[in-house]
Amino acid sequence: MRTRFSGLSCVEHDAVTHVHAAVRRQLKQVRHKLRNVLLTGIVPNGEPTLPIIPNVTNLSRMVWRHLFPVHEQTSNAVVDRDVGGLLRIQIVYLRLATLVNYYAVGSRHISQWHQIDTRLRAHRALTNNFTNHWHRLLCAKDATLFGHEPRLEDVDLTQITVPSVAEVNARIAESNSA
Repeated sequence: MRTRFSGLSCVEHDAVTHVHAAVRRQLKQVRHKLRNVLLTGIVPNGEPTLPIIPNVTNLSRMVWRHLFPVHEQTSNAVVDRDVGGLLRIQIVYLRLATLVNYYAVGSRHISQWHQIDTRLRAHRALTNNFTNHWHRLLCAKDATLFGHEPRLEDVDLTQITVPSVAEVNARIAESNSA
């Protein structure tokens, strides 16, 4: 590596610190903008009235176009092909976790991204069976809440939750007994 990137052998610590700070600022900005996309229809974004809350297909397209603005004119069919099932599940989780953070008064001072990262790290240690059931519960919850693209006033805010470990374990037990 030193032969290919010879400048790396004599690192200037001030330059490295500056680059790290710039990357952190950029990441913070991208995450903030992504949060705004995930809260479409929930939080006013300059519109006179709130738009409808997008279903997962439309939200996935919005997120994809936000993350890849160079391809903003790409057709929905191409975006749908690029945004596979697992990425949609991740977007569903990001939306629900963002909403939980937004509506939970005690969570407002805790970074939603820290909460999301912590939960995902904890899930790495769980079985595939658990993860699969958690994904199904996430998607079912999202479809129930937002599948018909409601307005905010039509959503039961008490139902905005991320499936708990107990709910997933109950679902696993239910499927094992069937």
